[in-house]
Amino acid sequence: MKYFKDKGLIFVVMEKGERIKDNFEKLILKEKVLESGIILSSTGMVKDVEIGYGYYDGKIVSYEKEILEGPFELLSMSGLLINNENYPFHIHINLGDKEKRSFGGHLFDGVVHTFVEMVILESNIKLDRELKDGLNILNFTH
Repeated sequence: MKYFKDKGLIFVVMEKGERIKDNFEKLILKEKVLESGIILSSTGMVKDVEIGYGYYDGKIVSYEKEILEGPFELLSMSGLLINNENYPFHIHINLGDKEKRSFGGHLFDGVVHTFVEMVILESNIKLDRELKDGLNILNFTH
């Protein structure tokens, strides 16, 4: 993975064979590239994508997870990156298959098939998570 920061934007290129989760954790936790950020744009191709659908019943939260082999066109990723060791990212992903159908869900991980290009809007706002009704929601700690 390589990245370039300029005026509040971070341009990221993930390369073939890299794990998406590892790259996000590297940006956020190891290299401390940002305090928080929002994914503005993402394109590329991915495979072996682990996605999930959330079930919420009172304070009990569970995910129906599935690993999709692919490869798939990466149509979009949206979500937050937060400098927090327990929950460094919350991202949803939209994928397209060779029949031109799209589908998606909560992203847990995946492998870059060709490359992934993305732009992240960087923020200096310190965000955290707090447990509320079984979910870890944003907490603003400025």
